[in-house]
Amino acid sequence: MKIHRLNPKIGLAQVTPEDVEDLWRLRRIIATQDLVAGETTREVKQTGDYVRPDKGERIRVKMVLRVAKVSLDSTLARLRVTGKIVDVSEEFLSKGSFHSMGIILDQRISVRKEKWSNLDTKILRDGESEGGGFAILAVDRREAGLGVARGTHLHIYPTLESGESGKFYSERGKKGESYFGRVRDLLRSTSISGLKLFIAGPGPTKTTLANFLTKTIKELEGKVETVGGLDLSGEDGVYMALRSPELKNAIQDSKIAQATSVLEESMRRVSTDDRKVALSFRNADRAADMGAVEAALVSDKAFELKVAEEDLIKFLNSVESSRGRIYLVDSSTDVGSQVTALGGIVALLRYPVDGW
Repeated sequence: MKIHRLNPKIGLAQVTPEDVEDLWRLRRIIATQDLVAGETTREVKQTGDYVRPDKGERIRVKMVLRVAKVSLDSTLARLRVTGKIVDVSEEFLSKGSFHSMGIILDQRISVRKEKWSNLDTKILRDGESEGGGFAILAVDRREAGLGVARGTHLHIYPTLESGESGKFYSERGKKGESYFGRVRDLLRSTSISGLKLFIAGPGPTKTTLANFLTKTIKELEGKVETVGGLDLSGEDGVYMALRSPELKNAIQDSKIAQATSVLEESMRRVSTDDRKVALSFRNADRAADMGAVEAALVSDKAFELKVAEEDLIKFLNSVESSRGRIYLVDSSTDVGSQVTALGGIVALLRYPVDGW
């Protein structure tokens, strides 16, 4: 989360969400009657004798909405805000009418509230301090897969094919350089500036590529590390690398590693009949009401498991209000898929809670 301005005294924040978890943070902060300012697009029908009646032009519109409803679509990485227009940059939209605005990643918005709580400030500041992440490149002479982890979310990019096969392939050849060049271009097109890059895969290709990238991308100097012991490349190689003991040790301070530790401790407590653990939203929510939740894992598939959005927001705020830790986990990762299978929410408790 990029915070451009935060002034709780006047109830104003100007921010740019950078990942899905930042949209969750904004969903928890934005409430009815708040003012949200941002940019959206609207289609304007063209007029004239020679213009097709179905032909329109999309233009950018700046507007301020008085919030009536807010909802999150984590699948599309979009937060939808609906409300009454307070101010707008184009005449074809009138003040006082109702419209919706889609808040997406890397789009700057402003939020103004009548009263800005300490929890609101904490939610934003926590998002600012959790910037960064790491990238994994799983490569061999035939293909390269890239995954970028930010927070507990992993984004997988389309696999690059080298177009080469057979034993006569050489990384130093002209075609090999073209393959490496496309990998370099992919890295440059993604937001990996400042991130550590781990390169894994079978054979010597990973080392040769690591040398190539450090020479051609200045920002990667001193931030590239190879990971041994893995024999897969492409998308499967990225997922396998996340399970590698060598990589786990290197990323032990990352949020995705912390979430994995919470899950492992939860499973240990379940297997030993330790009652300081809650599975499913119903049990975790009851524990949160009692201030008993020490850490909670919440799958991004929780809504599909019949958990109402407002109830989930209340649960998250309740956990943080009692100084608990929250990890919103991506169901595409191992930890996220396991949490989904366990009911969408897993919580470590400070003490046992009777009733289940």
